[in-house]
Amino acid sequence: MAPTAVAYVRRSSDSVSQSDSIAEQTRELELFAAEKGYQIIRWYTDDAISGDDTDKRHEFRRMISDAQERRDFEFIICWDLARFGRFDSIEAGYYIFPLRKAGVRLVTKQDGVVDWNDPMGRLCNSMRQEGKHQQLLDHAANVVRGQRAAAETGSWLGSPPYAYRLDGPKKNKRLVLDDVTKVGVVQRIFREFVEEGRSMSNIAERLNEAGYPPPGSRGRPWRFDSVRIILENPAYVGDYASSRYSYGKYKTLVHGKASKAGTRTKNSEAEWIVRRDTHEPIINRDTFERAQAILLKGKNGRNGYTPEENPFVFNGLLRCGKCAGPMWGDRVPSKTGDRLSYECGNWQYHGEDHCKGTKVSEAVLLESLEQHLTEWVGCDPLEGARRVQLDAFADTDLPKAFHDIKRLVCPPTLPKHDRAQLQKRIDKLKADAAKARGNLALLDPEFIPDVTAQIRRMEAERAVLEKEFTESKPLPEKELNQIAWDVFSNLLGLTSSCRLLATTYPSTVDHPDSEIAAALGRALNPVPRQQMVRELRQFLGHVAHIVVHSTTTGTGRGTRHPFVKGELVLRVGGVTRELNPRFLVVIQVS
Repeated sequence: MAPTAVAYVRRSSDSVSQSDSIAEQTRELELFAAEKGYQIIRWYTDDAISGDDTDKRHEFRRMISDAQERRDFEFIICWDLARFGRFDSIEAGYYIFPLRKAGVRLVTKQDGVVDWNDPMGRLCNSMRQEGKHQQLLDHAANVVRGQRAAAETGSWLGSPPYAYRLDGPKKNKRLVLDDVTKVGVVQRIFREFVEEGRSMSNIAERLNEAGYPPPGSRGRPWRFDSVRIILENPAYVGDYASSRYSYGKYKTLVHGKASKAGTRTKNSEAEWIVRRDTHEPIINRDTFERAQAILLKGKNGRNGYTPEENPFVFNGLLRCGKCAGPMWGDRVPSKTGDRLSYECGNWQYHGEDHCKGTKVSEAVLLESLEQHLTEWVGCDPLEGARRVQLDAFADTDLPKAFHDIKRLVCPPTLPKHDRAQLQKRIDKLKADAAKARGNLALLDPEFIPDVTAQIRRMEAERAVLEKEFTESKPLPEKELNQIAWDVFSNLLGLTSSCRLLATTYPSTVDHPDSEIAAALGRALNPVPRQQMVRELRQFLGHVAHIVVHSTTTGTGRGTRHPFVKGELVLRVGGVTRELNPRFLVVIQVS
């Protein structure tokens, strides 16, 4: 009577290169069983599952169980040891022991009978098994090295980010823009987060309400974390950043080398492989950097207010003068209306061990700002706002503040380097980096890290020189005037708005243009205070932050925090090396 056997077939991938593997194994094992005289009573098939991922090999595990429970076969027939499994000798023993106990032996077409009862058979099997496992590790290391080389040349690895798709040959995939609706969604996310001050949770809710397509293919709705992933991804400014995370079952990139894998961890930016301007951007760099600055401050997406509801004028702008920590809004109901104030977050949540405390009433801060700005801009804010609307400022009577702002935008400094020499060096660095990048494919793998490091140094030097080249070119007079005028107009609007809002918490305030309208013989109805708050925040666009200084008097319930002074820190657009777009101008407010 022919010995009974079961056959086990497996393929690791569902890729085209292995599309006929299951059928081929089945056909060959049928011929092999007939030739050797085995009677196959059952087949077990694991399709598209790695040989080392035994937990997911359900048919393999069922076969082990049947050998113990049903005991109706003597042999397991496989194509080779790799099909049976790519585990190491320790893990192999976990599955082989119950088979040996049940009297089952392994037969492979490539390696013959594996006798687990014979010492020499066990030794040979262990050596072969370890060899198959090491082959898997070597393959993983080669894959990681190949991915690193591909990343250095800008070839995209993995799935494309939301709003992009992949184009190009297999080993040189590039990102191109996808559906215009998705592109618009990305732009909307950054706009609402950076300019409108919305939380990530609120943005996700609004996207779901509007019915915009979410990321992924599982149909999950927009969530807080899916919005954050988009906000953090440098792909949206046209950059390719690889090695942002270290993860892999066997090997992963650590410090630019294939190393033993562990849990998924986020790498520091120093370990990223970054190539700038590899594809068409969706977001400009300034917007992206502002988003990263907000994320760095710890914005967690759980703000209690939406921009439409937030009553705090200076939300996110105030800094404690004692510890430089953020100040948070406090809203206290009273008979005359809610009283709004700001307290140091470190003092409020961690006590006096972290900060002695700074507190200021919103009304006091608004009054102080209005008084100081009225003096600094050099004209009555309402009159100035009227003249701005009527375009009635002549060059001869522009306030001193306008000329001060203009000097801040671009002071009269001489270029530090000859622009022609800068351009020559930039062109050479660009050509050298391109040549080195083109030679990567010809290098021995052990030399690739050194060459890629040299490429990064050349690109870093080029970036510095390009910035200096741009900054060495003075802005046209018309553009300088426009930048200064935008800042000056916003300061006028900020001043007049502070005057109108310097109250406790009424439901309505006078229309900001009521005095202008009265001068023109018209009347305007009061506007909701919340609308005025939103409009004032638009004027705060040129304010980086405000440092608040106060003293502390009294104890217990009698503790008070009289406002002493503040520092209004402006964000002025500029192009010179000394005055970049985030240059800060400190104005004392007391």
